[in-house]
Amino acid sequence: HKAGKILENHLDGRLSSLKHLIAKTDLDVIEAFTPPPMGDLPLSEAREIWRDKIISLNFPESIFVRGYEATRSYMLNLLREAAPGDRLMITITEDIPPEHRWTGLSAITDVLWERGRYPLPS
Repeated sequence: HKAGKILENHLDGRLSSLKHLIAKTDLDVIEAFTPPPMGDLPLSEAREIWRDKIISLNFPESIFVRGYEATRSYMLNLLREAAPGDRLMITITEDIPPEHRWTGLSAITDVLWERGRYPLPS
């Protein structure tokens, strides 16, 4: 921070037991944060605890295998939890199963075109 650098750490996985310790760190960005069902900390709770941190969210790859409608529904719920949308990036940091890749990416893209304007409604 003294040199004007942003501090980021890759923290995917099950973070619920570490959430308060992470809040005390000087981290600026929590990269690869993975919400349920693969992680154990909901986005809304992470945003509440880490008010001063940017969350770079890993869209759980397990959602893709559920099909278009389930992926779309999950993405809509993420946007609701993310409202108004400050301090959040939605990324994919893991491999999407190839047979589900384009269907899942289409579902996410469709939701973002329809609802992905800032500020997000709650």
